Amino acid sequence: LLLKTAQAKFPETHGRIYSVCPGGEGLGEDSLRKLCRGLPPVEKNLGSAAVAPSLVKFQELSLDEKPVKIKIFRPGRYLFIFLILLVPALYFMTDSLNRTSLEEESLLLTLKEEVAKLESHLAPIQEKIETLKKAAHLKEDVRKFMETRPEIYTLVNELATLVPEDTWFSSFSFTKGKIVLRGRGPDALKTVELLRKSPLFETVMLQGSVNRSAQGEERFTIILKPMGKNGLGEKHHE
Repeated sequence: LLLKTAQAKFPETHGRIYSVCPGGEGLGEDSLRKLCRGLPPVEKNLGSAAVAPSLVKFQELSLDEKPVKIKIFRPGRYLFIFLILLVPALYFMTDSLNRTSLEEESLLLTLKEEVAKLESHLAPIQEKIETLKKAAHLKEDVRKFMETRPEIYTLVNELATLVPEDTWFSSFSFTKGKIVLRGRGPDALKTVELLRKSPLFETVMLQGSVNRSAQGEERFTIILKPMGKNGLGEKHHE
């Protein structure tokens, strides 16, 4: 297309396109077909020098001894333009981040207020829960005591039935399966004999010596071991 356009525009060349020397070889159609494989040497046809800039993106060629000025890429001007664009972009980004941060802080403050309100509402409920827990523990303690109460009451009733009149116990305690009684009465041995008749006690014996007062009252300590399931194990009551 270029060849035909040039021939139509310059008919006086008679098809000798880019020929700069009279009588020189023209760069005709056959030569253009070979451009992919290279141009004719400049020594053979100076037209190669003329057409070369068009084929190599206007690369500058030196036809004399003067050096060719090479275009140097200078990033400074582009960097300046980049900075001009970057500064507003950073400003808008910073402003957007500040607005987002303020919104998040406001939301966080609102959430903290709501949490504080919920905690104020939950505080009485938590107190009730703690009270219920304490009540549950107390109920369990009462249940355990009620389980042992019939045994204790049975033993106490047996003692009250068997001991002689005018015999009193100032201390009643049991621990590790035995009962310790500290009392006073007219006859300590008679009290022991009466208690030994009970089927609820495995052993009944005096501990230590019996002291007699000037009025004839005896002070004594009796050890009893309950029978079977009435042995109160490791529990301790006074």
